[in-house]
Amino acid sequence: MDTVHSVGTVDPAPRAAGVVVEPTHVAAAARLGVPVVAVIGWPTGRHHSVIKAAEARLSAETGASEVWLAVDAELAEDSAVLADVIAVRQALPPGTLFGVIPGASAAAVQAAHQVGADALAVSADMDIPDAAVPVAVYGGPDDLDSIIAALEAGAARVYPGRVKQRDCA
Repeated sequence: MDTVHSVGTVDPAPRAAGVVVEPTHVAAAARLGVPVVAVIGWPTGRHHSVIKAAEARLSAETGASEVWLAVDAELAEDSAVLADVIAVRQALPPGTLFGVIPGASAAAVQAAHQVGADALAVSADMDIPDAAVPVAVYGGPDDLDSIIAALEAGAARVYPGRVKQRDCA
């Protein structure tokens, strides 16, 4: 069975899908010539919303084509989660893609949908949620079979730490 055809079309020009980095590494990553995703408020999401908004704006201005917001899983109120997501979304220049890293927060998944996020970014060790927002998996898996399995499970994109080569003949 040709696994490439079982998961969709493939761009004929091989290239990296992109890299996921912290905001301090955006400028260096942008020099690689691949799309750059900056993780804002990483890893806990406990930064103040104003700080996260500034990180997002600066990341976009220094080369990130997309930013993912880490949401504080400890926020007790849905309105606080929504306010955090809105603050960062509004700080982005037009054309910058926006994603939300919800962790275990159902309120963050809902907020991502409400603000029209471009991605819901979930760790590879989490289940892929059934969401209206396209899902991006990060932090592994690092082999081709696992990447294909994540795509078949509903991920729109997968960002492994690195891809191990495999004989595809």
